[in-house]
Amino acid sequence: MPKKAKELGPLAVKRLTTPGKHPVGGVAGLYLKVISEHARSWVLRVAVAGQRREIGLGAYAESGMGVAAARVKALAVREDIARGVDPVMQKKEAKSRLRASQALEMTFEQAAKRFIKVKEPEWRRDSRERRGRERRPAMVGFFAYVLDANGRLLLQTAFEIES
Repeated sequence: MPKKAKELGPLAVKRLTTPGKHPVGGVAGLYLKVISEHARSWVLRVAVAGQRREIGLGAYAESGMGVAAARVKALAVREDIARGVDPVMQKKEAKSRLRASQALEMTFEQAAKRFIKVKEPEWRRDSRERRGRERRPAMVGFFAYVLDANGRLLLQTAFEIES
């Protein structure tokens, strides 16, 4: 049977400054990982699907993630594991879903090209044909978005446009 760690209070945890992993007690496998005096984080050592893992619970902070909050979070992670949910894989899946949704977002250049394609028929053709698709600045403060001859958007300063 594993050795049960003595349950430490907030003051005892605050005084832990020697580098290493310090068992805190209250929840099996909950440790305070001390890297330096000012760099400390909560770690939960558990077995997920027969594989031992160290799951980071967050940084130690007296006002934020103290002993009580770390114990509550560790219990919640242990309950998830008991239900068959792998918290590490769940976090990775959420991160990949976020990256996929961000990839679908439109950039300014894409939006401008789409806008120009839709609105171009409404613009006066005779002046555009006379000039032959020359630069058209859209001023934004000291900078301007300029459409060059190839249809690419460029960001230029007002000084560059005048010359």
